[in-house]
Amino acid sequence: MNVLADGHEELSTAFARSGTDKYAGVAWAPAPSGAPRLDGVAAWIDCTLADEFPGGDHTIVVGRVRDLGAAPSPAPLLFHRGADGITA
Repeated sequence: MNVLADGHEELSTAFARSGTDKYAGVAWAPAPSGAPRLDGVAAWIDCTLADEFPGGDHTIVVGRVRDLGAAPSPAPLLFHRGADGITA
């Protein structure tokens, strides 16, 4: 799992689209498990799948953490009330 950083709005939008090659042109390196760890993220968590549950039109995924890391900066990208950043 990658926690996108402030300034990754375009990357967030690209990963939200269906039917596209989400990693085309995206810089990444393998996490210890081999899963993609995106360059410049605020944090990353390398997990193995522990369980899945239905959650309306989503699937709730529970992972067993194997490794993780965080950068001292930048701040994480926030998505709140349908937009990037916090709106009043």
